This record gives sequence, structure tokens and C-alpha cells, in this order.
Amino acid sequence: MKSGAAGWLAVQGRLLAVQFVLLAAGLALLRVEGFLLLAALIALLDALPLLGCGTALVPWALLTLLEGEGGKALGLLGLWLTVWLCRTLLEPRLMGRRVGVSPVWTLLSAYLGARTLGLVGLVAGPILLAAAAELLRGGEG
Repeated sequence: MKSGAAGWLAVQGRLLAVQFVLLAAGLALLRVEGFLLLAALIALLDALPLLGCGTALVPWALLTLLEGEGGKALGLLGLWLTVWLCRTLLEPRLMGRRVGVSPVWTLLSAYLGARTLGLVGLVAGPILLAAAAELLRGGEG
């Protein structure tokens, strides 16, 4: 159980680092003051289940558009899409490699966990899958 949770945490840490770099680079290109702090806060927000970086970037883009800065608003939406796509593609692959479980099973466990237990299940599903995979591998050797 510990190795499954440790694997999940390691994957989340890697994803957090990748997202921070993407966010920092994007915000720097958009010439946002305090881009490093903002990138860190948005990356942490993205680590929380059901929130994601869109919780910050989409409303920010809409406000920026209302202020008449269409280019910056488009840049913020593009950054959100880039970070979201990166996480969507990387998470199942990293989880599968780290824990030794297929990306399809990882996504399915997150979905089923969320459907049955809500927010807790979204996080617990992949952790329980990783723990079960580790138990099954331990039973073979």
C-alpha cells in the first residue's frame, strides 16, 4: 500500500514540476509581473482534484478580454489549454510507468473512484489500483 501511494505522490510531484515550468514560461512570455509566484500558485491549484489551472486561467482570460487585451486573453486561454493537455496526456503514462499499471486502467480507476466516492474517490481510485497491482506482483514472486 505504501509503495502505491508513494508512486502516486511521485507522479503528482513530477506533474506539478512540469506544470510549473509550462506556466512560468507562458506567463513570462505574456509579460505578467510576478510570474514565478503566480505559476507556483496555479500549479498547486491544478494539483487539487476537480479544480485545475482553468479555475484561475479561464476567469483571468475573461477579465483580461473585458479590459480590452484580447491578445493577452488569448494567450492565457492557450496556456490553459497547453497545461491541461500536457497533464491529460502525461498523467496516465507516468502513472502506468511508475506503478506498472496500464494508463487505461489508471484513468478508469480515477473515473470509477470519482463516480463512487466523489472527490475522495478521484484521488483514492488510482492509489488503490497501484496498491492492488503491487500486492499482485508481490504475490507472484
